[in-house]
Amino acid sequence: MVRTAAALIIGNELLSGKIQETNLKLLAEELFGLGVALRRVVICPDEVEVIAGELNALRCRYDVVFTSGGV
Repeated sequence: MVRTAAALIIGNELLSGKIQETNLKLLAEELFGLGVALRRVVICPDEVEVIAGELNALRCRYDVVFTSGGV
């Protein structure tokens, strides 16, 4: 059973403040409704090595990892 989740939000434009992140609210609401606890959210730059490192760290700790954005 899926009990915990994390979200990896990817995008230089988010980190620079050029755009506002809009997907997280919907994801959190949907997961809550399913009884899944969203335990961590990470925002990272559009760098493959950073994305891979963050994803690997999250997947070891949480049942499910969602990603949004990307290179």
